[in-house]
Amino acid sequence: MVEPHVSYTNHCCTRKNSMKQSWYSTKACKWVSFVFSLRVVDTDQQIQEVNIQNMNVELVAQMFKNYQSNVLFHLEGMCPYA
Repeated sequence: MVEPHVSYTNHCCTRKNSMKQSWYSTKACKWVSFVFSLRVVDTDQQIQEVNIQNMNVELVAQMFKNYQSNVLFHLEGMCPYA
């Protein structure tokens, strides 16, 4: 005689496992959010450094442009007939 399949799972244990999985899922989600926010902060700092370097390059370009204008102005003043 074949015995019918009887499930002996305890519903209380199943619920505990589900709660534990939910807890781990929540912790994993918080960890991913934390790591993501660290990466965002790191990227923001790198962008700020690039912006500072760009401002330095722009400042040097403006200084050179002013120097060029001054040189041309003085050369025209020295050689009015050229």
